[in-house]
Amino acid sequence: MEEKKILIIAGEPSGDLHGANLIKSLKKEKRLEFFGIGGDNLKKEGVEIVAEIEKIAVVGFFEVIFKLPYLYYILKKVIKKIKKEKPSLAILIDYPGFNFILMKKLYKMNIPVVYYICPQVWAWKEERVEDLKKYTKKRLVIFPFEEDFFKKKGVEAIYVGNPLLDLLTKEEVKEEEGKIKIGIFPGSRESEIKKLLPKMIKILLFLSENIKNVDFFIKIYKPIEKLILKEINKTKLKFNLIEEKIPSLTFSIMASGTITLENALIGNPGIVLYELNPLTYFFIKNKVKTKYISITNILLGEMVYDELIQRDIDINKINDFILNLIKNKNKLKEKKEKLLKLKEVLKHGAVEKAKEEILKLL
Repeated sequence: MEEKKILIIAGEPSGDLHGANLIKSLKKEKRLEFFGIGGDNLKKEGVEIVAEIEKIAVVGFFEVIFKLPYLYYILKKVIKKIKKEKPSLAILIDYPGFNFILMKKLYKMNIPVVYYICPQVWAWKEERVEDLKKYTKKRLVIFPFEEDFFKKKGVEAIYVGNPLLDLLTKEEVKEEEGKIKIGIFPGSRESEIKKLLPKMIKILLFLSENIKNVDFFIKIYKPIEKLILKEINKTKLKFNLIEEKIPSLTFSIMASGTITLENALIGNPGIVLYELNPLTYFFIKNKVKTKYISITNILLGEMVYDELIQRDIDINKINDFILNLIKNKNKLKEKKEKLLKLKEVLKHGAVEKAKEEILKLL
């Protein structure tokens, strides 16, 4: 029997990882072939990659403008491949700027679309809900409140669980009495690295001079590994590289994004930095409808991770804040306990439920 072909689009490292785990589970149930956009994780699962994620990952309205010609080229390339392969189904993972254009074209080609990890339309651009309703067959969401949000808009969405819980195994770092472990997570996109990594390194240089017995860790994403290593090699600091699982840390300094949830689920206290192109920030700041920028804080309903945005990223103030917090063991313990409540909020992983919903369409 001929294998069914499925298009999968993962435009960012987190989508690449979660998409790979979903494919692994689907292949246990059915003979399937996959092609699309992704990275190393999708490649390992045998996906035919039409375009690499490192060439299309971008954040911010004005940042996207500069990449539009290339993104249009990739879109044409993907559509050409779709017409040739005639997939039975398309699985789109987050990455709305690209995927919203593609899903409309897939609709015209009568190819059913499953949106796995729906974009955060509840935070801004609520008008996109109508597009999701019209152009997608199923909407699979990964935060419990999203199901109710869509329901109130007259759109069916299914909470499948959160894919991070499918991956959750804390990587223990050997405990040494009195040792402080600080991790930095500057992001997975080139624009984030360029904006945030130099600032994070300045913070670590201060901490290295003011804290005894400290180890530093940094999260590495393969597509931008060279850029990160080039930056950290300029310093006298020594880093432990985090390539996959995040270890237990005394404190984490993070770019806003999924990484805050990954740290929270293993109880790592920290701080969130968020910086965009000034024009992009001016354009979106009054359109965002959430009280917090970090999904961890949104889910917990309070600012467990302190958030610093744009001009509020004052290195001297951050230095003093982190130094005082690290010395306050009771406060760190309190934050850790609050963060670990996230497991109860999210309840379970997403892969098995998402697989069930997708198989209904095949």
